[in-house]
Amino acid sequence: SQDPDYEGVSIDAHEVRISGAK
Repeated sequence: SQDPDYEGVSIDAHEVRISGAK
């Protein structure tokens, strides 16, 4: 992950959205 979006959780096109995924 390279783009921290949610609370300390980085997400990208290859990762699953975790914790507060919209």
